[in-house]
Amino acid sequence: MGRILLPVLIIFASIIIGACSEGSRGSSTDRAKVYISPHNFNDSLLRLRRSLNTRQLKVFSEIDHSQAAREAGFDLDRNYLVIFGNPKIGTAIMEQNPQMGLELPMKALIYEVDGQVHLRLTDMKALARAYGLNDESGPVANVALALDMIGQEVVAP
Repeated sequence: MGRILLPVLIIFASIIIGACSEGSRGSSTDRAKVYISPHNFNDSLLRLRRSLNTRQLKVFSEIDHSQAAREAGFDLDRNYLVIFGNPKIGTAIMEQNPQMGLELPMKALIYEVDGQVHLRLTDMKALARAYGLNDESGPVANVALALDMIGQEVVAP
């Protein structure tokens, strides 16, 4: 039973994430920004990895939700999570509020809906405000700027 439960939970979470309101390039949802990519899924993922590498951000893990769904006997459009960050900056943020450890490291979700590729990134300023952190300067502002730049690079023509 446990072997089936985890993939089902992963699929459920992916469906919920995909169902969130998505607008045009760079639109915001409650704590995330969604970018519409003009590139195919693989190129968008490659561009994301390249952008993270350029910034010397550590990729902690990558999760292919659609592969996990197939292994569980389900069909899910392409859905891929990249978990990344900078331990030095993340530590500085967690020193301000240790509860941010639940949100860090950062995550990027690339997924397809009806053939359209989306990139979902955390809205770091909204997240920081939810945790009572200053979002205008220091590490939070730096992370927010970096995430915006990553999003723009992935979806740039």
